[in-house]
Amino acid sequence: SGTKKKVCEHACFGNQDESRSIGAGTGDRSAGYHYEEKIIRFATLLYVYAGYGSRAVSKAIEVLNFVFASSNPYAVPSHTVILDWMKKCGLAELKKGPKTIKDSYSLIIDHSINMGNQQLFLELLVPEAPSGQPLTRRDVQIAGMQVSDSWTSEKVTKVLLQTQQQIGSPAKYVTSDNGRILVRACKDAGIIRHSDISHSFGLYLEQVYEKDKEFTKYVANLAIARKYMHSDLCGLTPSFMRKHSRFMNLFESADWAFAMSKNYHKLPQKAQEVFGFVQEQHDFIYELHHVLNVVRQIEKLCKTQGLTHEIAEQCINIIHSKLYVKGGRPLQLAKLMTEYYHRETQLVAEGESHHICSDIIESIFGSFKQRLSPNPHNGYTMQTMFLPMHI
Repeated sequence: SGTKKKVCEHACFGNQDESRSIGAGTGDRSAGYHYEEKIIRFATLLYVYAGYGSRAVSKAIEVLNFVFASSNPYAVPSHTVILDWMKKCGLAELKKGPKTIKDSYSLIIDHSINMGNQQLFLELLVPEAPSGQPLTRRDVQIAGMQVSDSWTSEKVTKVLLQTQQQIGSPAKYVTSDNGRILVRACKDAGIIRHSDISHSFGLYLEQVYEKDKEFTKYVANLAIARKYMHSDLCGLTPSFMRKHSRFMNLFESADWAFAMSKNYHKLPQKAQEVFGFVQEQHDFIYELHHVLNVVRQIEKLCKTQGLTHEIAEQCINIIHSKLYVKGGRPLQLAKLMTEYYHRETQLVAEGESHHICSDIIESIFGSFKQRLSPNPHNGYTMQTMFLPMHI
């Protein structure tokens, strides 16, 4: 994979010109390092590629000695030494900067969640045109990464202009969520900006359903059903709904409610009493499940094929045939989604295909946050250097 290749390239944390790089030392060790090169590579791969924690990596090397090298064991690095290696790996990857760009490119940008009073701003460089598959980490490069106590549109604009100058050519377009700071910054920088389809559709679902009485009742019933997680009905209870970005993540609970309603007659008597709301709200549950299936269908098209005039027309036809005819809430949502496609396709020339999904940057942030301290008051420390190794 792309991650494995990067780890192997930077396991000794430098370019070949640096004094501490692989090959600059003698024997099996790199210059300036106590541990053998193969142990450094092994530890780095376990941490980044296999997802081990630093203490688990240290224990894994001990196990390696027990099984394969009991007579001549390898020196075992402590967890702090391993964390230091990871930071050096990330710094080496960040220093490289993006590879030379022969063709035009686009950027995906976003802020991470607050850690203390700080936010991390990340820029990913991606090919301008989609390849027919959703973006993966091997498709993107870090174009920029900065931490600040406060991000204003002026700061983001300055960073975007600096990034394009360093790359040597302007970005064809930017994809981001609908945050006001990012929207304003792209406008001030004179860059075409696409609204991320996942965030946009989540916002439309929120506008249509958030204050709806049927939906409010449905959410309350789910909360009651979850109270039985520690009973003999635990295997039938729904999963928890996210507090943040709830309307981007309705799919799992809607699938559960639909399956429970469809198979209600097969449930034991006690379960029918507890989950009786799935029958009471049968029509609403079927409506929500149908709506979310349409959202899934057209999002998949755009995430794999990108946004073209032909794909937009295909998606609008699906919306008209499956949502407009329903009336009511689905009709309201259909109008908002149709407006989205009309607005976004105005930014795409005939014959072009653009990325309109920023899921990849959310995925990278998710992996990165798992490595951070759970205490948000620590802010962003040197552990921020772990992020480049997750791409």
